[in-house]
Amino acid sequence: MPPGEDVRERLNEALADRYRIEREIGSGGMATVYLAHDLRHNRKVAVKVLDPEIALALGADRFLLEIETVANLAHPHILPLHDSGEADGFLFYVMPYVKGDTLRSRIAREGQIPVRDAIRITREIASALNYAHGEGVIHRDVKPANIMFEAGHAVLTDFGVAHVLATVEDQRLTRTGFSLGTPTYMSPEQVTGQKDLDGSSDQYALACVLFEMLAGEPPFKGETSQSLLYHHVAVDPPPIEPIRTDVPANVAAALQRALSKTPAERFVTASQFAEALDAEHELSPRGRRPPDPAVNKRALVGLAAAVTLVLVGWVVSRGLVNPGSPGPPPTDRPYTVLSTVEGSADADIRETVQFLLRSALDVAHVIQTVPSKETRRVLRLMERPDTTPVDPTLARELAERLGVGTVVLPRFDAIQAGFLVAVQVEDVEGGFLVAEASRQAADADALVETIDAVAMDLRRNLGESRAVLANNEPLPLVLTPSLEALRAYRDGVALFRSFQPANAVPRFREALALDPEFSAAHVELSAAYHNAGVADSVVVHLRRALETPDRLTLVQRRDTEAYLKYASDFALWDESMFQTGYRNR
Repeated sequence: MPPGEDVRERLNEALADRYRIEREIGSGGMATVYLAHDLRHNRKVAVKVLDPEIALALGADRFLLEIETVANLAHPHILPLHDSGEADGFLFYVMPYVKGDTLRSRIAREGQIPVRDAIRITREIASALNYAHGEGVIHRDVKPANIMFEAGHAVLTDFGVAHVLATVEDQRLTRTGFSLGTPTYMSPEQVTGQKDLDGSSDQYALACVLFEMLAGEPPFKGETSQSLLYHHVAVDPPPIEPIRTDVPANVAAALQRALSKTPAERFVTASQFAEALDAEHELSPRGRRPPDPAVNKRALVGLAAAVTLVLVGWVVSRGLVNPGSPGPPPTDRPYTVLSTVEGSADADIRETVQFLLRSALDVAHVIQTVPSKETRRVLRLMERPDTTPVDPTLARELAERLGVGTVVLPRFDAIQAGFLVAVQVEDVEGGFLVAEASRQAADADALVETIDAVAMDLRRNLGESRAVLANNEPLPLVLTPSLEALRAYRDGVALFRSFQPANAVPRFREALALDPEFSAAHVELSAAYHNAGVADSVVVHLRRALETPDRLTLVQRRDTEAYLKYASDFALWDESMFQTGYRNR
């Protein structure tokens, strides 16, 4: 017997006195929905059964307590909840069975929905949300699939499971892999895992739905969930007017406001959002006809492709990419300015991400980050402190002063399940997106590997040859897979570069205590010992570094062998020894 048939039989036995399960009509990551016959009231109903792992983590008592709040919601545009309970280990709740269409199927069938219909649907759902928010209930998963049509009006479904699970903080829920919300419609604050969401998050999701009704597609698209999440957090939504010429000015303005990244910039309530859509005297087009959206889209895609090809073509014409000899990176690579990592994650981890990205990009052939010392020099000329964070705005200004054509704009956000790492390369003069890459790290332990993969994706998108990419040793190997060891090493490097070798020594030793075969840390420690005047430890750590040569890049290994040769003869030891080589970057 198929597993689904077994579950249905168990449910029929457990609910025999109230419901007769007929067939499965839908399933998702958190629950399965069955069509059933309500024996007591002789009517069709939908029985939603929670996933067994989620039910186990949640517990029957907590479920029944929290679902009571949802059961008390009574609004004409909210699908009511008839019943709920626990039976034979199953946690379930019961809703009316609606035969009508969903908004998802209507969009799929019609594409762009008439403006008046889209506004009416949005106003009806906004009314439902405004009521629920007043009752202290946040939906958390507003999307076309959860909007149905009954007697010609829109009703919002599926308040139950999201509300219940949002009240529970349990690591077992995280391990089930479930996520509240759908990436295409999640607010930036929901993406970044903020605990205390309010109605503004639902308002953002509803604005995404309105955009999709008008445009035929959501405001943000991506090949992966990670890409979608990144766009919600960091990319401005496109204006609706070039896509739909018949969208009134007040609707376009209201839509942009509701899609604001910052909750405080949106409408105070869902009701206010609805009112802003309902200025009847403005329900007429703006009187101007923008360019054909299809032509616009082709032009933008072509322009982005052209920028990328020009950059890559310039690199190749200069002889900067040589697929036949993937050795050390050429010294005349095009430079870029690396912005400080922005995002919602902890500042200390963002500094580590910054260090990793610089390390990953500095071995590329197609691009090279401007050295930190050069950035500090220009900051001094601008009469700014050396320690000024290079945010995206300052990065663009530095690029212009240095005559550099691109900036690298990284983000690092904590999301519901781990972290989201995303990097964009932007053309400074034209503001074009030259390339981008993003990936999700399941947890902090996967961070080094994830950033290495993002850097590789970015280099590939910039035109890096496969031969060069294949020749690069992974960051977890040539640095360390240990985030804590990497933090200590990062701090040691910063102290050493700030002419504090004695203070750098304990940080490098800490890194080595966490990862004894961290060869790069041995090399840096040997340099710090030398500059701190502890010459007898220099040779020891150079030799230790070469005991695991695969933990060094080709350039590092060659330099370390040279350093050891000279360090073995203290008569030749002088300050110039550590002024050249791979550390002078």
